[in-house]
Amino acid sequence: MRKLLALLCISFVTLLAQPTVAAQAEESAIYSTTVNYDLTNTESNLASNVRVKIYLFDNHSEWADQEIISETILVGGTQEYPTITGTTDNRWTEITIGNLAPGETKRITVTQTLRVGSVQFNIDPNAVGTTFPSEVEEFMLPVSGLFESDTSVIQEFANKIIENETNHYLKAKLIFENVIDYLTYERQTVEHSAMWAYNSRKGDCTGHSNLFIALARAAGIPAKAVVG
Repeated sequence: MRKLLALLCISFVTLLAQPTVAAQAEESAIYSTTVNYDLTNTESNLASNVRVKIYLFDNHSEWADQEIISETILVGGTQEYPTITGTTDNRWTEITIGNLAPGETKRITVTQTLRVGSVQFNIDPNAVGTTFPSEVEEFMLPVSGLFESDTSVIQEFANKIIENETNHYLKAKLIFENVIDYLTYERQTVEHSAMWAYNSRKGDCTGHSNLFIALARAAGIPAKAVVG
C-alpha cells in the first residue's frame, strides 16, 4: 500500500510589530482556482491501493472574509465526491486512486470558486512602538544569498523609499508598496534572493517576500518569512 501526500503551500511575510488593528470588510471578489496533481508510478512494480491527501481552501481566513461557493474534484477526468474533513485550521480530503501500473499517471483536478471580501486594516501609526524586543533582533540581520540587507544596493534602495520617515509602520507600508510597483510577477522554479529580485525586477511570491524582508531589515525593521 502506498499513500501519497499532496500539499498546496502559500508564502507570505509578516512584520514583527504588533499594533492594535481594527479590520473592516469592504468589497468582495470572486476567484476560481484550478490545481492539477499528477501521480505517476515511477517504480517497476504495481502500486496498489494508492491514496492521496489534498488540502483545500477553507471558509476561514484570519485576514479576509472568505466563502467557498463551489468546488469540484476530478480523478482521471471523472468527478468524484469524496468526504471532506474540516478542522479549525483547514479542510482536506483523502482520495483513493486505486492501482497504478508501472509508468502510469493519473491526474486529480481540484477546482474551487471562492468569494473573498477585502479587508481594510485601520492601523494607528501612533500606536506602533519605537523599539523591538530582543527576541526579534535576529530578524534584523542580513542573510547571505537570501536577505542581503547589508549590501549598499539594498540599503540605498531602502533609504530612497523611506526618505525621512521614522515611523516603523509607515516605513513598512512604503516598502511594501514600492516592492509591488518595482517587481513584475513571474513564476520561478527555484527560490531567488532579494538581490536577484532587485536586479531582475521580477519574481514570484517568494521573490517579493525576500526583497521586502531585505529592505525592511535594512530600514531597521525586523521581518521574517512564514510559509504554510
